Amino acid sequence: MSLDWVIENRTIPLEVTEILQKLSDKHQYSVDEMHQHKHEIVNELQLIGKGYIVKFLFPNGIDDNERWLHALIRMEIRRLQK
Repeated sequence: MSLDWVIENRTIPLEVTEILQKLSDKHQYSVDEMHQHKHEIVNELQLIGKGYIVKFLFPNGIDDNERWLHALIRMEIRRLQK
């Protein structure tokens, strides 16, 4: 599975949802709160060396929320499926 396939099919890699879930658990944020604290989450991802995830989530800049929101939804679905 290539990155182009992932992007084209709007799938969110497990690594992305897992790190978002870890940050959500760490800060005890709901999905809505994750979105409200988007800039804080992005800064933390960059600080822990996960800048490539930020680039994946926001390919057109921080104001492009489409992939970010999709990732939050997938994170919650995967959490509920456990």
